[in-house]
Amino acid sequence: MSVAVEEIQEVDRISFLKERLPSGIRETCVDRAILITEGYKNAVADPIIVRRAKALANVLNNMAVRIFDEELIVGDQSVSQQAGHNYPEFGLWGEQTEVAKFWQENPRLRAVGSLFGHTVPGFQKLINKGFNGIKAEAQAKLDNLDPTDADELAKEPFWRAMVIICDAAGNFGKRYSQKAMEMAETETDPRRKLELERIAEACAQVPYGPARNFYEALQSLWFGHLMSELEDPPNAHSIGRIDQMLYPLYEKDVESGILTRDEAYELLQCFALKIWKSYDVQDTMLGGQTSDGKDAVNEVSFLYLEAVESLDLHLQISARYHKNIDRNFWRKVAEVNSRRRGLPQMFSDEAIIPALVKKGIPIEEARDYAIIGCIEVTIPGRCDPRVVNHYTNMAKCLEFALNDGVCMMTGGQGGAKTGDPAKFTSYEDVWEAYKTQIAYDVRNAVPHMHRAEIEQRERFPMPILSALTDDCIGKGIDITAGGARYNSTGICGYGMANVGDSLAVIKKLVFEEKRLNLMDIVEAMRINFDGKESLRQMILNDVPKYGNDEGYVDSIVVEVCRHFCDELEQYRNPRGGKYHAHLFSFVTAVYNGSVTGALPDGRKAGEPLANSLAPQQGRDRNGITAMLKSISKIDQTLAAAGTSLIFDIHPSALSGENGVEKLAQLTKTYFDLGGGHAECNIVDEKILRIAQKEPEKYRHLSVRVAGYSAYFVNLDSSMQEHIIQKTKNIL
Repeated sequence: MSVAVEEIQEVDRISFLKERLPSGIRETCVDRAILITEGYKNAVADPIIVRRAKALANVLNNMAVRIFDEELIVGDQSVSQQAGHNYPEFGLWGEQTEVAKFWQENPRLRAVGSLFGHTVPGFQKLINKGFNGIKAEAQAKLDNLDPTDADELAKEPFWRAMVIICDAAGNFGKRYSQKAMEMAETETDPRRKLELERIAEACAQVPYGPARNFYEALQSLWFGHLMSELEDPPNAHSIGRIDQMLYPLYEKDVESGILTRDEAYELLQCFALKIWKSYDVQDTMLGGQTSDGKDAVNEVSFLYLEAVESLDLHLQISARYHKNIDRNFWRKVAEVNSRRRGLPQMFSDEAIIPALVKKGIPIEEARDYAIIGCIEVTIPGRCDPRVVNHYTNMAKCLEFALNDGVCMMTGGQGGAKTGDPAKFTSYEDVWEAYKTQIAYDVRNAVPHMHRAEIEQRERFPMPILSALTDDCIGKGIDITAGGARYNSTGICGYGMANVGDSLAVIKKLVFEEKRLNLMDIVEAMRINFDGKESLRQMILNDVPKYGNDEGYVDSIVVEVCRHFCDELEQYRNPRGGKYHAHLFSFVTAVYNGSVTGALPDGRKAGEPLANSLAPQQGRDRNGITAMLKSISKIDQTLAAAGTSLIFDIHPSALSGENGVEKLAQLTKTYFDLGGGHAECNIVDEKILRIAQKEPEKYRHLSVRVAGYSAYFVNLDSSMQEHIIQKTKNIL
């Protein structure tokens, strides 16, 4: 049907869609809970991987298909948005009595393990091949199955599950195509009728077939993301390198005249609105390098950055730096940061790629890394990374080292017995006790992680994620059992600044200058420095503090981080992969600080610990460049799972015509010195204090917390104070 141009009316689509986000259009929809339960019931005789595939297929084949006004990218997120009502296998359900009864009666079907969320699936493969192409890989395995090979026969259920899930995924798109055609037939607005016909055409093609143009690529990407979240509850499922996935089709469409820059911009806005959630750590990565080491920045890198900024919502977005980065792009990243308060967050190829190569990943594939959620590193579609699987509180380990493994707050035995500190006669004795406590913490955590993995592979495979992960089909193994090309486990270490400052105090005041004995400090810790303020002030003021470019203490923090990363090298997970270190605290710096006793650095019991690689709040007194120089001394190529640094800048630092350039050069310099990640809070402490008193006036105020953004007034008081107390640097 042709429509005269004068009949088509303009519409402010993006404002309309944005206004609907919190309005209830994503009302509770319990389709998934009912349908997945029904699917499990109907496949009772099948192996678990086939049963799970059939249950998910029942969801994809029968869940409500809804297309809302003005949408160009379609696929209803209300199911995954209302996670508490739709994931009964995770123990999350509403008032569906029959659903609850089934899962209570079948506990061995309940979700157990460590691979939930926190992934970047192989969306590039989905765009290039579609689920039909992926299905063909599995079908070829079935067609060539050797009935005399017991190993191949054991893999037959997995390949059968792949065919089932790929067919259902393709049908999912076709159901949206049919819905769009039905709506187009009754649509009276010529403009919207054309759009619905276009939606129908796209969904008839993707995600079953390969994307033929930019629009279909975005629709396929969204369907893939939505289906990943239908498999397990939304939790940092991330998009990956959107500019690299989309640019070839963008370039082709623009050159052929079927797409304009403005049309692509609107489609990217529509996509970004689709992935929005009120708590958002679905990261989308821009920039970086191509597999052959060339600058990967392209027109879509700029377009998506502009599209996200225009929406003024919490949308997690990251940018990759390398020494040959497009300077205009890096300045644009700084410019958006100066207005967006910490987004995009920034990562350096100069640290992260060598870190992955050290773990045995070929450099061509390491160059394709992307970020999950906050700061967690993975290779899209090729990794099962199991990130942030355990947190090691380094500061607590030092507390244990100075109290024979006994918690100073509860009196309970929480660490290894490393001896009476009164008998320590050298700094090396303290250091050895501390290292023993770190080893004890990690050694105790590994069996728990190991058991969780074994349980998951037996009870809760992931057929959709497996279909989108390289080598699973080739190996005939689900991703939970080691099907991915690379299989790692991430353990976080945090509190390194507190340990470094504390050990510097012990080394200098006790064993070098002999102004104190060790038990003076230990006894003061045990009573939380009550009545020992003069001693505490000596500790705070007479010993160098990490974050001020002081080699004496910085060298200790460097060794603390190196030791933690090295400690993980001896372990292997059940998938045959290595343990990777995170130097990252997330929100545990506040919440686990509350259960950490007083420390030799003068920090009192219960106070927050230092956030990730940053100094303890208020101790960096020589300016931001000195702080960044301290942190850059840490070998961040040892932490292949990711490092984190949040620093704070007063808004006045970015005022004037050179403000943005200062920020661009500051981050560039930090990365050139060896930094791996940086994000900034650009906010005035006075405004934050006012927001505490008048939250209704500052509901829009956004801050970076721990690798993610949040509205300041929605944070609890302890986290608000943690953010306020950090140094506000002026460049």
